Parts: sequence; structure tokens; C-alpha cells
Amino acid sequence: MDAGGVRGGALGRGKVCQGVDLTLSVAEALRLLDDTEAYRAMSLAHNPYGDGKAAERILAALKGCISTMVNR
Repeated sequence: MDAGGVRGGALGRGKVCQGVDLTLSVAEALRLLDDTEAYRAMSLAHNPYGDGKAAERILAALKGCISTMVNR
């Protein structure tokens, strides 16, 4: 269960997941605005949650299945 703080596993990969600590969230945002290298590392880090295109792929697969069933 997430305690609402920074998730330690993400820190080593250049990503920081913020919880509800406003002071920490603002400090991290300012660090990324002020520190070019920190911003670059964060922006180039691998996204462990995928590329954001899962819904498009699922829709294409479903359309293909439906098309195959209709054309039988």
C-alpha cells in the first residue's frame, strides 16, 4: 500500500512519484525547473507504466477480431 510519499523504487530510475506532501512536490518541481541535468535525466528515463498507447492497441485488436468474425 502506498503511504503517500516518494516511492523509493522510482528514484533510482530518474523518476520521482510524488504523494500529497505539498512542500516536497513544490521543491521537486522547482528542482526540475532549475536543474537542467535533473530535468534531462527525468525526461529521458524509461516509463515503467508503458507508452500510453495501450488503448489504441486494444481497440485495433478488437476491431480485427470483430472484422474476422463478421467476414466468416
